[in-house]
Amino acid sequence: MRRARVRAPAPGTVLGGIALIVALAGTAVALPGKKQIDKNDLRPNVVKSKHIAPNTVVGADVNEASLGQVPTAVTATDSGTVDGHDASCPAATVFHAGLCFDSADRGNSDWTGAIQDCADEGGYMPSPSELMSIRGLNGVDLGGTNAGTWADARYQDAGVNEAMTVLDNGALEGVALAGPRIYRCAFKLVR
Repeated sequence: MRRARVRAPAPGTVLGGIALIVALAGTAVALPGKKQIDKNDLRPNVVKSKHIAPNTVVGADVNEASLGQVPTAVTATDSGTVDGHDASCPAATVFHAGLCFDSADRGNSDWTGAIQDCADEGGYMPSPSELMSIRGLNGVDLGGTNAGTWADARYQDAGVNEAMTVLDNGALEGVALAGPRIYRCAFKLVR
């Protein structure tokens, strides 16, 4: 009968096992003012006396003089900015889901021209899901049921370059890039 050959575990396996045991057992920390640690001090999630439980800080615990003055929105000269950048939607746009969208379509264009126009204005062509999110918002019209609004999704179908449009009813339609469709641009709130 042959003896089975037993291999020693790899060093990484041994260290991983030790780390797992330490993680599951926890670690002990000496508490100030105690010479010995009793077993109750080692229980997890136990708040000891003279410890502050979360969300229980009271006014006497805060040194208000060290906080400094907080500016008010009434007197702040940069209340419309975040880190010095404008934080408001451009004119003729509507704010929705953290973005600014054109409140009216920009007319008809082929897909490439629409993408370029949005980029030239400092914005971008919205994705299909972004366009779907503004359907019906403040009278937003995405082109009825016969022609939709260009979206940024471009693909090839049987060798033909196409892009997605979003219709008012939320349906997606793929059309040739050269075909004219209405379009809208989207802008980040902080530019």
